[in-house]
Parts: sequence; structure tokens; C-alpha cells
Amino acid sequence: MIEGSSWALIGPATFFDFFKSMDDPVHLPIISKFMVCIRYVALLITLVLPALYISIISYSPDLLKVQFALLVAGSRMSVPFPSYVEIMFMLIMTEFLIEASIRLPKTISPTATTVGGLILGQAATEAGLVAEVMIIVISAVAISNFVIPVNSMHQAIRVIRYPLVILASFLGTVGVVIGILALMAYLCNLRSLGKPYMKLL
Repeated sequence: MIEGSSWALIGPATFFDFFKSMDDPVHLPIISKFMVCIRYVALLITLVLPALYISIISYSPDLLKVQFALLVAGSRMSVPFPSYVEIMFMLIMTEFLIEASIRLPKTISPTATTVGGLILGQAATEAGLVAEVMIIVISAVAISNFVIPVNSMHQAIRVIRYPLVILASFLGTVGVVIGILALMAYLCNLRSLGKPYMKLL
């Protein structure tokens, strides 16, 4: 039991335990494995996509196809801010919506946050504060975050996104790679009650 709390922790736990759902054993093995793969894809999207957006738009637009690069450039013509300000603004607004959905009464929180997100996205694009592509990126990030079944894991991922965004803002794609390598090195050095945190089995 945690001191001063009604919660209990089960250990040791590995990184991969946080991507298993309680109902996985109920399904066929192939379905369970497919769902686990979907969760890992969601992890990559929610963790890396904002930083990749900044690094590609600001530093390496030549990585995009010409048509897509022109589309993104056209959508950002009216945006007065650099991409990192744009992404930080939308990420923080998303955090506000997530926290509001937790604090509001359960009967109205889904409706309130959905309507709030729609109004926020539409108003921000119409005002020229963010690009339309940014709304797609943030929506993908927010949805992918909730695919991860364990609450403590997707809360941690919400925090880790910001250092990656900062690194991408200053160093571009190199910063994203450095951030991911540093994160992997940190996770590989972790122990959970003496058990390696990144142990596969």
C-alpha cells in the first residue's frame, strides 16, 4: 500500500506490462497480439509525432513530397507563429481539456470536452493561430494517448512529449533522435524491485 493513499502498487513491473489490458486473455491470441501492436504504434504516434512535426516543418521540409510540402506551407501562410509555438499552444490546450474531462461530472464531461475541442480547433484555425495540419496532428496525438490501457503510462508519456518538442525546436531531427536515445538509455537503466524495467519476459 502507498502511504497516505488508498491505492496499492504491484511490482515488479516492466515497460511491456503497461501495454497489456485486463481483457487481453479473453480474446484469441492473434487478436490480443494485434491489439498490443496497435498500442505500441499509438505510443510512437503520441510520443514522437509532435516533435517530428516541428523538426520536419522547421528544419527538414525537403523530406516531404513536393505536393505535401506545398499543402503544409499553404496551410501555414496565415499562421504568425513558428511551428514550435503552434504545437506547444495546442498541446497545452489539449492538456486543459484532458484535465477538465477528469474534473467535470461524468454525465457531462464527454460532451463538454468534445464540444470544447471542436470549438477550440475551429476557432484557432479560423483565427489563423494554427494550421489545419496542426489540428490533425494534435488529434492523432490525443487519440493515440488514450489507446494505452494503463493510466500511469499515458500520463508519463504526456510529460515526456515536452522535452522531445523542446529538443526538436532547437536541434530539429537530430534533437528528436538524441531525445529518443536518451529516453531509451534511461529506461534500460531502470530497475523495478531489482528486475530490469525493459526486460522482455
